[in-house]
This record gives sequence, C-alpha cells and structure tokens, in this order.
Amino acid sequence: MVKDQSRKLVFKHISRYGSVTRSDISRGTGLSHGTVKTLMDEFLKAGLIEEKKDNSPAVGRKPRKVQLRADARRIGVLEIAPDRLIYSDLNLS
Repeated sequence: MVKDQSRKLVFKHISRYGSVTRSDISRGTGLSHGTVKTLMDEFLKAGLIEEKKDNSPAVGRKPRKVQLRADARRIGVLEIAPDRLIYSDLNLS
C-alpha cells in the first residue's frame, strides 16, 4: 500500500515536471533517495520512463535525467471485484 502511494507520487512528479533527476524527485516528493532509485529501476524495467542524455559541455559527472516515454502516457486499468469488472483507459498527458 505504501509502495503504491510512493509509485503514484513519483509518477505524478515526473508527469508534472517532465525531465527530472532522481534528486529532483527525492526533494520534490520527500521520498528517500533509496526509495526513488528502487522505483526508477522498476519504471525503467517496465518501460514507463527513459533516461535522457545530458549533452551539456560541463565538466564532471552529469546528472542522469529521466522522463516519461512518449508512448507510456496512456494506460489501461482493470478493476476486478466479485460483483463487477471495470476497465478504464487513462490518458496521462
């Protein structure tokens, strides 16, 4: 339950702010860096987000930004209950 709430919080943050770093997400949501990293790994594996390359000429380690994949902005949700079956098609754009 808590993990589901954290997933929603992170997904909404990325949806709202676009291309963000993991640190941005941690600061913006109040979640720990470890929690954000775990969720980002899940989102990457599921194909919901992609890492964006930073082509700036700055020296040193560049922060890796993530953004929603363009084709991941629509999802289908299926709710199954003993007395009903509900399908929703959500546009997250």
